[in-house]
Amino acid sequence: MPVDDDKKNELYAGLVFLVQGSFPKRCSNCGTVFETEAEFLANTASLQTGSGLRGTLDEEDRSIVEIYRNCVCGSTMMEPCRDRRDTSEEGLRRRDRFREIMKILTDKGVAFDEGRGELLKVMRGEESALIKDLLK
Repeated sequence: MPVDDDKKNELYAGLVFLVQGSFPKRCSNCGTVFETEAEFLANTASLQTGSGLRGTLDEEDRSIVEIYRNCVCGSTMMEPCRDRRDTSEEGLRRRDRFREIMKILTDKGVAFDEGRGELLKVMRGEESALIKDLLK
């Protein structure tokens, strides 16, 4: 069920745009690189005390949660988790791109909920057989 070349380029560009963010993340102590948030969470350890979560405000006074994890070398690393409903200009562009990609998927006959789930997988750094098939 691959898409035509124009739609393939649009789909690929949209996916790249959606997953860009603070990754890859590099440990400043040992240089270990975490390509995705999923890899960061899987290959670091929770802190010895506390939850490793801290609520704070970002530079625009919006609430965020910071996740603190220990790298394999013992250095503590932090990843900010912003509100999913990012209303910044960048967040609005990302939401527009998400809608554009969803239209490509639904136009190819993919059910909305299935397409959304597969797209969210890709955004988390997971593999999607459906999207991989479309990009063939």
